[in-house]
Amino acid sequence: MKGSLVEFYTTHDRQYQGHALSAWLIEEARRFGVPGATLSVAGSGFGQGRHLHSAHFFELADEPVCVRIIAEESLATRFMQHLEQLGLALFFVRMPVQFGKLGDAGHA
Repeated sequence: MKGSLVEFYTTHDRQYQGHALSAWLIEEARRFGVPGATLSVAGSGFGQGRHLHSAHFFELADEPVCVRIIAEESLATRFMQHLEQLGLALFFVRMPVQFGKLGDAGHA
C-alpha cells in the first residue's frame, strides 16, 4: 500500500486535555482509525528555538519524544485536518511511504 508516515515531535512534559500530549496523540490516532502508531523516546534533541531538550537522571519532563503514524494517504490527511481543527500547535514531518506486511499477518 501507499500512504504517509507522519512524525510528531514534542517533549514528554507537554500536556493536552490533562494528559501527556504524546500519549493523547497515540490514543486519538487509535480512536480515529489509524492502523498503527508508535511512541519513541530520544535521549536529547533540539528544535527551532535551539534549546537542547534531554532526559535527566531524576527528571524526564524535557525528554524529547516522537509519535509516528503510518496510514493510507486519505486517512493521514483527515487525521492531520482533525488535529488542526482542534487547534494543536505541533511540529510534524510527513513523508510518502509504501507499507505492508510480510509473512504471517497474525503476528504483526
